[in-house]
Amino acid sequence: MDVLDSGGADRPPRFRPPPFRPPPFRRPRLGVRGRVVLAVVLAAVLGTVVWANRPSDTITGARLLTTLDDGGTGAGIVRSVAFSPDGRLLLTGGDTRSPTLWDVAARRALRTFEVDYRLPVSSVAFSPDGRTVAFVGGPLQLWDTATGARRPGPASGQAIGVTAVAFGRTGRIATSDTGGSVYLWDAATRTALGPPIEVYDIGDVLDVGFSPDGRRIATAGGDGVVEFYDVETRRRSGGELIGHEGPVLGVSWSPDGTTLATAGSDGTVRLWDLAGREPIGAPLTGHDGSVYEVAFAPDGRTLASAGEDGTVRLWDIGDHERLQVLRGPGSAVYDVAFSPDGRTLATAGADTRLWELRRG
Repeated sequence: MDVLDSGGADRPPRFRPPPFRPPPFRRPRLGVRGRVVLAVVLAAVLGTVVWANRPSDTITGARLLTTLDDGGTGAGIVRSVAFSPDGRLLLTGGDTRSPTLWDVAARRALRTFEVDYRLPVSSVAFSPDGRTVAFVGGPLQLWDTATGARRPGPASGQAIGVTAVAFGRTGRIATSDTGGSVYLWDAATRTALGPPIEVYDIGDVLDVGFSPDGRRIATAGGDGVVEFYDVETRRRSGGELIGHEGPVLGVSWSPDGTTLATAGSDGTVRLWDLAGREPIGAPLTGHDGSVYEVAFAPDGRTLASAGEDGTVRLWDIGDHERLQVLRGPGSAVYDVAFSPDGRTLATAGADTRLWELRRG
């Protein structure tokens, strides 16, 4: 048999595609309008990236910085704390009846004020310019911050049961008492501005606070009611807040004046819309026992509450969620205050503690 061998001559030729040559790149020509649109798009994309990765200024928690040491003088229970307007000084008052001025950065006592009260110092406050400090626990006393000298006056019949003192931005001072009254004082002349405001015929006014503009005061009632008064007219400023099941122990205005926070013996913290005189959401709960005081952070987004259960709780105002529980020395925490820059929290109880606020 003959085998025919074509020698490959009958195989079809292998297909070889021509080499690919991309067309030359030509830069698109943009007109003025096109360049403007491109710049806007790029700026928007860059802004979105920067915004998404920006450092947040929201408080997320706190860590203990220090417990202020009184040098072994036996400070006893601390009832009230207040930062100076520049945040450099801290004022504390309590059972020893000798309020103390502290250097915050150095964490040391600068001086004590020898007030002549028979009862504990229940409340302390700085004037808006920081030059004067005020104490109650008996009649209102005013002292020079720099020299430690007592200023003359004021004098009144408000001798015992004085519960709180607050400075307003319009040169007024308010003090409340267990006789149901609020006294208004002129800070410059240190004289009473007329007769007291009789909030209750029989009952306690347990706290008082000025609105941010200094034109109104809010009073915390032993009957569970919060009332408002115009500072100039001394008349009720419309509406009242009712909701706590027991005495209201503390009040705090938000920095923008639109919201009031209240602390109750019923263990709740409540937020109120002042325009409608209505509660904002459900009460904030978690404290075991009375809530003695509340304070807004300077940015208005965080609230701190001090409780009988020995804790301070930080709350997010936006979503009403609890951020953190700060444990005290094992006994009640009576007061809490934010530094003006919002970076430090001071708490008052069996000791005075400073907390560094963390931001995320």
